[in-house]
Amino acid sequence: MDPRKTAVLALFAAPILWGGALVAGRVVSAEMPPISAAFVRFVVTTTLLALFLRIRGGKLPKPEKNILPALIAAGITGVALFNVFLFSALATVSAGRSAVIIAMTPAVVAMISAIIYKEKHQKLFPLALILAFLGAAIVISEGDPFSLFRTPSGMGELFMIGCVFSWAAYSFAGKRVLKSFSPLPAIMYSSFFGALLLAIPAFLEGGLPRVFTASPSAWAGLLYMSIGAAGVAHVFYYYGISKIGPSKSAIFMNLEPISALFFGMVLLGEEVTMPLAIGSVLVLSGVSLSVRE
Repeated sequence: MDPRKTAVLALFAAPILWGGALVAGRVVSAEMPPISAAFVRFVVTTTLLALFLRIRGGKLPKPEKNILPALIAAGITGVALFNVFLFSALATVSAGRSAVIIAMTPAVVAMISAIIYKEKHQKLFPLALILAFLGAAIVISEGDPFSLFRTPSGMGELFMIGCVFSWAAYSFAGKRVLKSFSPLPAIMYSSFFGALLLAIPAFLEGGLPRVFTASPSAWAGLLYMSIGAAGVAHVFYYYGISKIGPSKSAIFMNLEPISALFFGMVLLGEEVTMPLAIGSVLVLSGVSLSVRE
């Protein structure tokens, strides 16, 4: 298959896996403290990816010194900072409001790409960004996107903006790494460095004993978040970046709330609504426009 088409399929799959993680996260968060759970999640991800690479190739690929800073940056931004900002924000900000702010990530990535990296986009790309963002906002707000902006802003919103910029930085760090490293070991090393940085906040949180005494269902959710969302989905996302670039890859993130609601429908018996249908069409239209040559 054409590598570009493979990348598009991978980028469709990544937010589907992330959406499933939001459902799994409901089970996990009921029993495990957030930062401790995130720390264990990325320790599991690192361990499993390292075992897979050893079995497949006999030894772990060693990163060259010139890409080591980018790998560390990916661990700091996409693993440690993103999770700390996200969990800090969700303490005071509704999930819907948070998701709308996160949906601004593709626009921020595109802006940084254009200003710093002089990346040129096709003429319809701004329309693609608008359609995808509007569709995500309609889905998240159940048809009334303006309702998400009627409450005053505070520290929670600033933390969510931190999420946006940390994920943008993670995307650009990935672009640098993928020039000489494949996605699978790149995710393993970034997960390793991120887990190292989460170790201290997890210890200070004092919740690690609760993680290890959680129920089998909570651990099943955590394993899904480790293998599916933190492992496979991140590999797919980095593969997409390697083939079509950070800006076009980031716009696929707007499929995540649709995926989360779909899994909620299938697994939790939630209803299909008109805003979900309309928003899904808009997001898919935006994504389709974004990957046109």
